[in-house]
Amino acid sequence: MSSPLIGHNRQIDYINKTRSRGRLPHAYLFHGSAHVGKLTIALTFAQSFFCLGVKQDDIRSVCGTCGTCRAIAEYRDPNVIVLDTSHTLVSKKENRKEIPIEDIRELKRILSFAPQGNAMRLAMINEADKMSEEAANAFLKLLEEPGSCTLIILITSSRDLLLPTIISRTQSIGFLTVPEKDMRALMGTLRSAVREEDEELLTLAGGRPGILIQLCNDASYATEERLLFRTIQDAIGNRDMVSALRISEQAFQNQTLREKTIFCIITNLRDALIRPQTDGSSLKIAQAITRIDRIAHLIDTTNVNSRLGMDVMFLECMKLPLNRPIA
Repeated sequence: MSSPLIGHNRQIDYINKTRSRGRLPHAYLFHGSAHVGKLTIALTFAQSFFCLGVKQDDIRSVCGTCGTCRAIAEYRDPNVIVLDTSHTLVSKKENRKEIPIEDIRELKRILSFAPQGNAMRLAMINEADKMSEEAANAFLKLLEEPGSCTLIILITSSRDLLLPTIISRTQSIGFLTVPEKDMRALMGTLRSAVREEDEELLTLAGGRPGILIQLCNDASYATEERLLFRTIQDAIGNRDMVSALRISEQAFQNQTLREKTIFCIITNLRDALIRPQTDGSSLKIAQAITRIDRIAHLIDTTNVNSRLGMDVMFLECMKLPLNRPIA
């Protein structure tokens, strides 16, 4: 069964209108924060071409339960090809860190054949920023001649890592984090009763439905996320630079942990920003958030020393004139 569509009404409405007017581009680029629902919308969009119960002008109406919808959601439908570091076409390497050129070449070969019965065919490149340099150049040629009845959807959390020539050949749609009211509605579907920790889970999710679903369904994952958040919260709130540097040392080499750490830092500062600051430090907090966000962007898109970048982020927090601890 498909995951629910949470938020992103403006983006969904745009896709619906473009399709109803017969103006679909040959390639979309879905970009925005990780776990906000980009892949879910892409898969639902794919289902809308094959689900018998769908209304042509609204992808929200897919049933999600018919055989075709289930096959697409489980990456089994031959008309919907999903390629990323976990889903391969021909490459055999395990634990891949990038999408290799051989998979892009195989995708190009598959799309060179006309689809049976003029059926629609979709190719999704999830984690598109992880294409190798050779794969990205090969994919660029595919974008120029995608084939008939073919729609390509690129999905990325790091748009700036894509080749500018790839971006220019796609229709870009940006996805922001989901509003709190939609996240609370999702929480209501995940919980049979309100729990004390639900507010904390909403904070940890940070407007990302995929994270909230995992937090509610995996107790061990939720425990790990709470521990990390509170450890960072204590280090910042107590201005404990020794603990902060220890966290930085653990996080800088692990991309997943680094991204979680940066999220926790920014979330803690935003929480402080919305509380009254009697000494007028709100502007300084906002400026620190902007600088930390810029450092995070540099870490993602350049060869800047990530350990030094993490240390500087914590230093930014330590020098803030907060009138009370963040914790």
